[in-house]
Amino acid sequence: MGLEIDFVEGRPPMRVGATAPLCVFQEDASGARTRVAIADVRFRFGPVAWGQVEPSQDPGVGVLRVVALAESDDVLDEPVYTIDAELNKTGGQAIQSRKHLRIVPGAVEIALGFEVGRDGDYRPFALSDLKEPVDWSLASLSDPEHQSVVVRDGVAYLRLASLEALPARLRITFPSGDQAELVVEGALSWRDPADPAAAPAEESEEEGALEMPPPFPEDELEPDPGEESAPPAGDEEAAEGVEAPAGAGVRRTARLDDPPRPVIQPPSAQAVRAAAIARAAKSLAEELRKLERYAASFSGAFERAEPSELERIRERVRARAEALRPRLEAFRGPGREELLARLARLFPAERT
Repeated sequence: MGLEIDFVEGRPPMRVGATAPLCVFQEDASGARTRVAIADVRFRFGPVAWGQVEPSQDPGVGVLRVVALAESDDVLDEPVYTIDAELNKTGGQAIQSRKHLRIVPGAVEIALGFEVGRDGDYRPFALSDLKEPVDWSLASLSDPEHQSVVVRDGVAYLRLASLEALPARLRITFPSGDQAELVVEGALSWRDPADPAAAPAEESEEEGALEMPPPFPEDELEPDPGEESAPPAGDEEAAEGVEAPAGAGVRRTARLDDPPRPVIQPPSAQAVRAAAIARAAKSLAEELRKLERYAASFSGAFERAEPSELERIRERVRARAEALRPRLEAFRGPGREELLARLARLFPAERT
């Protein structure tokens, strides 16, 4: 938005002592012209300081007075006299920055307890009660890169490197050769209560569904490709007069004088296969969604990590993605191509 000089009664004759009233206008963003107070304007003259502007009784009108003329060795020279205006006031604003401190979660440790018993009757025991120590090098973890077992002061802890290291599966081999297994399920999150943007978002029931950790490799059994899933067996009728004991989930046994039950036809092999494909699709989609969340948890680290740390993050995400890839490629149900495309976008080389 520039300034414009307007001579009220025309330009002054260029002789020393001549005067002429003038105004200075400023054009705003809408195009409207506003007169500026002469006291707020600074004037510059060229080629020499040939004039000066004096205030008048009207704050918006100044009096230009010619005080000098340019001299030249050429008697025929006709110099051009210029006058420029600029505001001598500046505007500004001060913004006070505010520093905020917060606490972020690091590793999580879960103290491990031990019990021994038979037929559902258990009693606790401590590691110090064992005649031989537990060989912790034989412990198996579902994600050894982010899960570990530490022992301090005779107490064993399952250590999770971050909140994203769940679910976790731990198997311990005792000196007797017996094994015990623990599965920790759930989803941990954190937020800064002083940050409104970190308020917990509402999560749908499907999005909040928990997943079981993968089984240990030695526990995985390959199904027979030609084997069809059998439908669940129905209830068998019991002898007349025999009642089932009361309890949750126990139904009364049938009597001979009961009305006949409707005949329930078992589902066809095609229906069983369709249901199995649907379950497999849902399971793969849930595992892929968890992997996407895991990769997204490193989004902030990609902006500030050193090259070596960045490569380690890439390898961690790539290892999990490659572990899931064979199952997705072997899947032949609907949505297979979409699942593979989502998996391909997870590779850090494409995300950075």
